[in-house]
Amino acid sequence: MFIRISDCKVIERMNEYERTVQKTLWLIVTFSAIAVVALLFPFAGVFKPCGESFACWFSRAGAPMTIFALIAQNRVGHLSELLTPNNFSTK
Repeated sequence: MFIRISDCKVIERMNEYERTVQKTLWLIVTFSAIAVVALLFPFAGVFKPCGESFACWFSRAGAPMTIFALIAQNRVGHLSELLTPNNFSTK
């Protein structure tokens, strides 16, 4: 069976689409891992000021975790749109 030029363009476009999906998936994993690590920092006392109590430091250290979790959630929504056919985010 011969490969037509139009088939090569379709294959090239699919490879581009797959790279976009993989990149989005890796971003989700990365931001989720950063969120988990940021949550574990207060238990180890990392970046804790000298005069700060553990309870106050733990409550303040949750803010970076929340930011990274929100970014990961945003990427999950983008991945969901990428995997849903016939919408404006697909090319």
